[in-house]
Parts: sequence; C-alpha cells; structure tokens
Amino acid sequence: MEAPHKKETRLMSSQPSLAVERSVVPGESGMGFLLRLAHANALSLQTLRRLAGISSPRILTSADAPVLALKLGLEASVLRDILVSREPKRSRWATRIGPHLFLQPGLLRTRHPQVCIECIHRTGHCAAVWDCALYTVCHLHVKTMTDVCLSCRRRLTWERPSIDVCGCGGYLKEADPLPLPFASLRLSSWLAENFSCAESGPPIRGWASWMGGISLPLLCAAVHAFGACCAPHQRVLSSSILRSRRTADWDNVVARGAERLDALFDRSVAISEFKHHVWQAGLESMVARALTTRDRQVSQRLLAMVFGPDAVARHGIHSAALRQLNLFDL
Repeated sequence: MEAPHKKETRLMSSQPSLAVERSVVPGESGMGFLLRLAHANALSLQTLRRLAGISSPRILTSADAPVLALKLGLEASVLRDILVSREPKRSRWATRIGPHLFLQPGLLRTRHPQVCIECIHRTGHCAAVWDCALYTVCHLHVKTMTDVCLSCRRRLTWERPSIDVCGCGGYLKEADPLPLPFASLRLSSWLAENFSCAESGPPIRGWASWMGGISLPLLCAAVHAFGACCAPHQRVLSSSILRSRRTADWDNVVARGAERLDALFDRSVAISEFKHHVWQAGLESMVARALTTRDRQVSQRLLAMVFGPDAVARHGIHSAALRQLNLFDL
C-alpha cells in the first residue's frame, strides 16, 4: 500500500540564502529535511551547518532553529517543530521529538538513522518515526528497516551526500529479505499511527484495555523493559551503548518484549516462567519518571503484575492501595 499524497508546508523567506528551496513534508524527520535541502543545493550537510555559522559536526536541534532560519532563509517555527530538542526533566536530560518526550535517550536513533529503501526511492524523504529505535519494520511496505550500507558495511549516519546515498558513495540497497516477526510489524504500525499525536489511541490489539492512552515513549520503554534481557537477571546495556544497537538487534528486543507482554495479558504462560527475563529496574524507572498520572498508574500495574505489590511500594504507593486501584476504569 502506497503512502497517501501529503500536503507540504512551504518554508517562506523574503531573502533566501539558498538557490533551491524545499518544503517540509508532514511527518518528515528534521535532519532528513536538512539533508534533502543540502543535496538540492549541491551542498553537504556540513557545508549547510557552516553557512549557518555552526562548525561542530553534531546533530542539529531545535535550539539551532533561529540561526538556521536567519542564515539559510527558512522559517524558524517550522524548523523548531521538526528538529529534536534537549530538555531538563527530573534532574536528567530528556529528548523531545514532535510531541513526545523521551526520558530514555537510547530509545531514539539520533546518531545512526535507519531508512526504508523503498520509501526513500519513492518519496525522497525520511520519516520522523524512523528515529524511534523500536520502529524496525516499514508499516507501509512491510519490509525491515535498513541502517547499514551494503557497499561499505558501515552504519548509516546523517553525514552522507543524499537521502539514498551512503557517505562512501554507495547507493543504498535492500539486503536479502529476512523472516519478518509479526510483533515488529504490529508495534511499528502502532507507532506510525500514534507518532504525530500527543496522546496515544487504543492499545495494541491483544493487550489490556488499560494500556490505551499512555504516552508513546512509555510504551516504548515498556517493550524495552520486557524484551531487553535474553537470559535471566541479565545486565542491561547503558543508554550510550543502546544508541549503538543496530536495527536487527532492536528487532529482537521488540519480538521478545511483545511475546512476554502478550503472555502477561492473555495468561498463556505463567509469569514465573519469564519473570526473571524482565528488566525490573527498567519498570521501576518507568514508575519513578512517569510524567502523567496515567503513565504512572500503568507503570505501577505492570511492575506489580510481574514482581508483586511490594516492588511498587518502594515507589510511593502502598501495596494495599495498589490492590484497591481499578485500572480497568482508568
């Protein structure tokens, strides 16, 4: 199924600094747009930065929007909306992409992007939802996302000549098709459907009704907590190492996490059989960092279902109160 035609947002300027103008497609990645703009003007992304007075070869954020707008003749408000931002939250730095605030930066792919080969060849732009690490399958073409160049075998970066060309000069191509886990397609479809919304809609099919309406970052954190461990009591990677995970690795995390969450909700497998494969500290972190009441209650419920009410009591809610909480009425 092909993506429907999308109305473009023009970037107007009275004194454009670039010879060729481009438009932002709704749902487009901020860095992807700037790479597309640079290519249209026969520039590299690094040259585009230098024109804006930015010498560091780093990911551009919404804080750079004013200077980019001034030097390149773009609309600051549009750039601010599509570029990621870094915000202090709960004594940590969080990353905002669109309406979503990710407290676990490792769940986003800001340094090593991934692409759907068929999408970039047909539409010529990168979608913002591709920056979510748990989006591992293109929901439109039902194909695994690609984050490695087949010519040089290196991971993709934004420092490349164009959307469909690697930094080595090789044309991006699809690898041999691999078995596609249904769980990955199901989650990717849900992420794509809810990525532009501040609040998510109904839960993933087969999951408890009280999982609906939670924030998209919280659902990603839940799938990660349930799927991060391959063995009992396994040590989970730090955020810095998480950012180096490849799409294939995240696909395995999604498959394990969805399988265990399915078992939790349909009770097809005793919780004791996979309890020690769930990252308890990850669930506890979800409780401690939840930004909304609903996110906190759902996090507490998941933690209690797997590790018991006493595990939740350490985070400011007594086990008796938890037992009285009817989450099906949320």
